[in-house]
Amino acid sequence: MSGDTLTIGQLAKRTGVTIRTLRYYDKIGLLLPSDYTEGGHRLYSLDDLLRLQKIQSFIFIGFSLKDIADLLESNCIEEQQLSHSIAFKKRELIAEQERIHQTIESYGNYNLRL
Repeated sequence: MSGDTLTIGQLAKRTGVTIRTLRYYDKIGLLLPSDYTEGGHRLYSLDDLLRLQKIQSFIFIGFSLKDIADLLESNCIEEQQLSHSIAFKKRELIAEQERIHQTIESYGNYNLRL
């Protein structure tokens, strides 16, 4: 193992993502290891680390794993495309926030005693 690769455990520790999650990302093709040891253990490159950081950022924004896979699959995440995707997601979140606010308001009209 060279100094520019990380084991699954090292990647998990460095990013705060669980080993189980990394294995799941591998299974669904979202984050494939760049290499394997002779014993079959996953090895991740610095590019893989950067991809995982993008995935984490998209998750934080609220994208689904399917949406993230589609974005990363396009291989040309241009700034304009990314801005468009984030703006779309922002509109979705604002609409959801409004629905939640309306629900809270409608319950506020009831004098409930539990």
